[in-house]
Amino acid sequence: MAINDRQGADMIDVAIQARLFDLKVCLPATVQAYNAAAMTVAVALVTGTYQDGTAAELPVLPDVPVAFPQFGGGALTFPLSAGDPVTLIFSSRAIDAWAVDGIQGDPQSPRYGHLADAIAIPGGVLPQGQRGSGASTTDVQLTQQTGGLIKVGASATLAAARVTDPVTISAALQTWIGSVITQCAANVPTIVIPPLVGTSVGTITSGSAVVKIG
Repeated sequence: MAINDRQGADMIDVAIQARLFDLKVCLPATVQAYNAAAMTVAVALVTGTYQDGTAAELPVLPDVPVAFPQFGGGALTFPLSAGDPVTLIFSSRAIDAWAVDGIQGDPQSPRYGHLADAIAIPGGVLPQGQRGSGASTTDVQLTQQTGGLIKVGASATLAAARVTDPVTISAALQTWIGSVITQCAANVPTIVIPPLVGTSVGTITSGSAVVKIG
């Protein structure tokens, strides 16, 4: 049976759509379990597949490596918990050999854009109503749901100390210094160092106008 141009184009389109159906690029997911020692998570994807009017759930993905910021010998990590959002990206080539043994070059598999090659980036878009109280339009903020807050910006409340900031010494320290000076001036045979009464030896009188914690 001869195939005309239109039929040929339709067949090609069906083949392409079938291949793209299995191709994964980026999907939101939620943490099911976190292995802090291995820096991996088990995740559930928040959306499944849909084809020809039929929806299907995708499986929970185990042992997905977490992409915390790590470079220059340092790292910034977070205590991931069940229910936390992550964004999954799917490698364009298999990463098993590299992720497990550090083997570079040969991916040792023909797959690409596959569920098995997911990488989890902590954070992601949450549904409306679960996004907190909003972001600051003026400051950089690091927040914690239990109430912790670090704010960097002019509208923060507590100035951060700098090594060049002036300090006003406390009355307790002034008394202590005065006692030592008096004994030295009197040229006494044995100088008795008095205890420093009080827990504060001074107060920073001014701090950074830009870096503040509040």
